[in-house]
Amino acid sequence: MLFPHKNSLIISYPRKRPKSHMTDRIDGLINLIKNDYVISIRENDFKDSHMFEHTDGSYKVIDWGDRDNVIKIDSRSCLTDNKCQFVLKCQLRPESPEKLRPFFYCDKGSAKFLQIFQELRSNPKNGFKSKMYWRGNAHLEREIVLTKLGSQYLNSDYMEKQHKDMFYQEMSHAKLALSLPGLGKACHREFEAFAVGTPVIMPRFDNLFYVNIIPNFHYVSVDVEGRDIAEAIKERYHEVINNTDFLAYIRQNAIEYYDNYIRLDKNVLWIKKLLEL
Repeated sequence: MLFPHKNSLIISYPRKRPKSHMTDRIDGLINLIKNDYVISIRENDFKDSHMFEHTDGSYKVIDWGDRDNVIKIDSRSCLTDNKCQFVLKCQLRPESPEKLRPFFYCDKGSAKFLQIFQELRSNPKNGFKSKMYWRGNAHLEREIVLTKLGSQYLNSDYMEKQHKDMFYQEMSHAKLALSLPGLGKACHREFEAFAVGTPVIMPRFDNLFYVNIIPNFHYVSVDVEGRDIAEAIKERYHEVINNTDFLAYIRQNAIEYYDNYIRLDKNVLWIKKLLEL
């Protein structure tokens, strides 16, 4: 019996153990394409990027990193390497080099999250007395914003860490979740809120995804240009917190975006398509 020729594909993982939301997606991709390629695995020198090398030595990259500044991104060396066909970038600024292509930014949920987020969506939005829900690192400009908002606008223990399973549970009960930019404009937090069906309020940003999220359609947008960020968030919060129809509209659009592009099983299909495998 003759078998069709299979091209080889070398998939290299970051030398530093990558996060589960990255590896689970790549493991899902391997399962999807294992009959089409002879697949081997090795390590690379990146921190947040996977490489996919073909038989002819050409390769493609997924850069999962938070940074969107081309000078600082994990995969910057690939941009001048002729063997690199393209880099799928999770956080992509407008007017970036042509070799950088928009991808998606994801939640941090592992394969286990795929089994629980649907149930979390059914939780009533009656927690935290209608305050905005927040947990996360208070780095960069976040600490100033969070301090100005304080427990008047946020859950009282907003600075405390929580186990991720409890974090998802708490977020699913919130009427509104706050997301703030970190090393890049996007944060995993908004997409986790999309998953559990909690509307997100956050500063507007214009970073690119393969399918963009739309202000006041997928999330409650706050115009912070030239303004104090905390004061702008407070003002927008008061405008929307009792607008049940608007928040339901945001919630439904965000859920549909997550289900079509971000949830692990669907995201794996997009990885295969966008890597042209």
